[in-house]
Amino acid sequence: MMTTHIVKQGECLISIAEKYGFSSYETIYLHPDNAEFKKLRTDPTCILPGDKIVIPKKNPSSIKLKPDNMYNLIVSTPKAYFITELMDSAGEPIANANYGLKIKGIEKPFKGQTDGSGKIKVKIPASAEEGILIVQPDPAISEYQLRLEVKLGHLDPANTVSGQQARLSNMNKYNGDVDGEAGPLTGSAFTGFQQTKSATSDGLLTEEQMNQLTS
Repeated sequence: MMTTHIVKQGECLISIAEKYGFSSYETIYLHPDNAEFKKLRTDPTCILPGDKIVIPKKNPSSIKLKPDNMYNLIVSTPKAYFITELMDSAGEPIANANYGLKIKGIEKPFKGQTDGSGKIKVKIPASAEEGILIVQPDPAISEYQLRLEVKLGHLDPANTVSGQQARLSNMNKYNGDVDGEAGPLTGSAFTGFQQTKSATSDGLLTEEQMNQLTS
């Protein structure tokens, strides 16, 4: 009998795959018993708390190990990445800036530099849920740092109000609570986003505009 997993806040398909011992989330996402889930969540990187996912049975290994022998085994684990692009208040990329990403529960921070477009891409544990990102925009001014709290696996799908609020908040176009309630503040943020796209400003995002939030 297969297990049904109910998604919790902070979980993603990669962390769920790791929890159940799969090397790739696609084993779960592409399983025939998850066809309805796949239709509902067309972007596997964004799932919603409360989603129900069928966990398939694992195929038993055909490798036979002999007792008292020594073996070197290579175990594949799911790969997860923290990816973001940093912009300044003028909308220009914060390029070639030193950064450190401190993941909760891991002593050593991940360090590197943003690229020419202000992008960060760093491999992190699949189970990571939150951390602190510290960025030094100007190497000549060491005391000037940006400190940002990051929630990993908390971004809801772009076709949900909470997902749209979170994305607009990341773009500094929404400063309210990410609560899934489409109130006046949310409507104003939607309208402002539409105006930047030279679109009709009615406060209701089209499917195309939702896709633009994820690009």
